[in-house]
Amino acid sequence: MEFAGYYNRTPGQVRALLDRLGLSSPSSHIGANLLRRDMAAQVALAKTIGHRFITLPSYSVSRTGTPLQGWKAAAVEFNSWGAACRDAGLRLAYHNHSAEFQPIEGARSAMHVLLSETDPPLVDFQLDIFWSTHAGQDTIELFNQNRGRFTMWHVKDMLDPLGAKTMKPVGQGVIDYRRIFAHASDSGMRHFFVEDDNAAANGGSLASIQSSLTHLRQLLGS
Repeated sequence: MEFAGYYNRTPGQVRALLDRLGLSSPSSHIGANLLRRDMAAQVALAKTIGHRFITLPSYSVSRTGTPLQGWKAAAVEFNSWGAACRDAGLRLAYHNHSAEFQPIEGARSAMHVLLSETDPPLVDFQLDIFWSTHAGQDTIELFNQNRGRFTMWHVKDMLDPLGAKTMKPVGQGVIDYRRIFAHASDSGMRHFFVEDDNAAANGGSLASIQSSLTHLRQLLGS
């Protein structure tokens, strides 16, 4: 399980619920504003629930200066947060959308800056495979160029009717997950999370996750 908010539950209540259901939550999406406000509180929350990763779901660069300068400053901030996580026995990770792959100066993109200017022992990445594919990236090439950096994935599929790039459950689209999972060791993948932002249009949350789960069990033989 991965969280993106706890809906007025305390960390203790969340941990008790996970324990009762026999679930674990390796990661939670925690916004940059919360880390700036009180990093120690977020670390304590993560450790209570049992998270191993604090994952930034997105990042907005400052409007002062150029985008390149903004993302360089982000890399510095990520390294600082990553060091605080390391000291607490946790890891920091960053989750992408498609915009981070768009050029910001020449051939450089936000992802290029973050991958090249964050310290691998301090900062991991959670590759959202739908959004990187949406941006025209080849997943295996990303793994080969950045071995061991993508320790988590978001797994969901894509149809492309008339260029709309519609989100679908795994196995109902064009993303070749058999090929991608065959390169999991190159990625450094430790956890993957099935996600469907468009679940309401795909039969509802439970139907969507069941469809993805059934396909992945066939694909992975488990």
